[in-house]
Amino acid sequence: MVPILQEVHEKLSDKINIVKIDTEKYTSIANKYKIEALPTFIIFKDTEPCYRFEGALPADQLILQIESALEAPK
Repeated sequence: MVPILQEVHEKLSDKINIVKIDTEKYTSIANKYKIEALPTFIIFKDTEPCYRFEGALPADQLILQIESALEAPK
């Protein structure tokens, strides 16, 4: 996923921050957001989760998912 996330970062760096969490090390975060599968993507707007999805995607599809989430009303 690292090369895919790098590509997403390069294309959307003016719109988003990407944060990768080690769910084995930070189990409290995994529990708080009910992360049960990897990868899990959670989009936050104004510090609140607004959209989530699971599973590996190619960069272009991941970008579409993120852009769709950013455009949706909160």
